[in-house]
Amino acid sequence: MWNDVDAPTAGFAQAVQTSRVELEYGLTDHWDIALYHVVEQDSGQPLHFDSWRMETRYRHGWRHT
Repeated sequence: MWNDVDAPTAGFAQAVQTSRVELEYGLTDHWDIALYHVVEQDSGQPLHFDSWRMETRYRHGWRHT
């Protein structure tokens, strides 16, 4: 879970909070995929859905014998 707070120079009353919940799954020893559910809350407003995001990563690895 990630949380970000963007507080502009006008003050904390105008802050925007963004939260991300990540579900990550290893497809192989070197390859994984992650799905993020992103929600956002403007100051004084209810929490609302912002977006879905997907990430995939591959780590190169060579075996030493």
